[in-house]
Amino acid sequence: MPGPTPLAVSFRLSFLYTAHLFNHKQRNYLACVPSGDPSGYDAVGYVIPGGIGVSTLADPLFTAMAPFYVPANDSFNGWLLEELVSGAWIYRASGVTTVVPTGAGAEFIAGGWDTVGKDSLNKTIHAYWYEGNFRGVDKASSYSALNTAEKEVIDQYFAVGRAIVNTDPANWRKGRGDSHPVRWLSAVWDSNQKLRRLRRIA
Repeated sequence: MPGPTPLAVSFRLSFLYTAHLFNHKQRNYLACVPSGDPSGYDAVGYVIPGGIGVSTLADPLFTAMAPFYVPANDSFNGWLLEELVSGAWIYRASGVTTVVPTGAGAEFIAGGWDTVGKDSLNKTIHAYWYEGNFRGVDKASSYSALNTAEKEVIDQYFAVGRAIVNTDPANWRKGRGDSHPVRWLSAVWDSNQKLRRLRRIA
């Protein structure tokens, strides 16, 4: 079987959050150029051409995810930008967010939500979030089967049901092969075996 697509991008942006005392990162590849943004960099948009300040990217996505996390248990901690240099990821910038969780109810401990699609090289591309107030084990491949909050997350990554916004990951996010998202396939909610082991859940 062929291995993973060789990494052809040089920047990585992680959105940092805590769920029930466990720290998580939602990671994204992107292209960046130096700019006057407080981060020192702009992300390069491809649907809406032009630069988007890296420091402006976290709040819209955390706002979309806020209904899925509970303020008593969880927090959104900011973002981290790194550059791949000679095979190592090097710190370039970081920042905080003003967005806080707004959700309520039971959370899917040791579970995750995988937003799955295809990129412009016809390779599968994923966006993972963990341990939020998600559905139980489930899968949805119809946009109409999603609730309003779920649709907004899918639109952030693939702009299925609304016009794309320049800060959406759908505008600046890249696949490993310097590709970009083109088509949403499904949303998958399932338990995560690594998290189950770490949390000592049988």
